[in-house]
Amino acid sequence: MVNHMTKLGFRVHSPEDFENIAEYAISTGTRVCLKTEELLTRIINEWDPLALLAGGAPSNEYDIEVKVISKQVNLAT
Repeated sequence: MVNHMTKLGFRVHSPEDFENIAEYAISTGTRVCLKTEELLTRIINEWDPLALLAGGAPSNEYDIEVKVISKQVNLAT
């Protein structure tokens, strides 16, 4: 979440951090506008749940998971 979230003073280290950002945005009326896939990519890459990126994997390592989750989110909204 380098650009949009750090401008709001947030860093995302886990999915719970994203929930806090969403709650803040809703409570203050702040718009956080990112495409679902872009947002998920930033969250998952910063989180790096399997430490693959930290171990030297390419930045698109989680793309398949991001696409699956993004599709589900978009269908639900």
